Amino acid sequence: MALDSPSEIATFLGIDASDLSRLMRKLETKHLIERLTDQKNRSRVIIKLTAHGKKLAQKIRPHVRQMETTVMSVLTDSEQKTLLKILKTMCVSVFES
Repeated sequence: MALDSPSEIATFLGIDASDLSRLMRKLETKHLIERLTDQKNRSRVIIKLTAHGKKLAQKIRPHVRQMETTVMSVLTDSEQKTLLKILKTMCVSVFES
């Protein structure tokens, strides 16, 4: 599932649209994202990572994975499976509503 519009991203992150807007301005200033007009629906804005943003994402990915591993290590395998099932259910419900 692609999250490419500001409203989809704000909903997914559980933040207010105005907070997301401020964050996007900061990311644009740092040349990490760009806002594009959807050619199929000109009232829709699409958010994309720039080449610089993609490079940074690749650089930090191993650190994020390590942090996830550390956080999840306090749970048993059964608890991890249950948590992931709950999180997936919650994410699906956000996009179905």
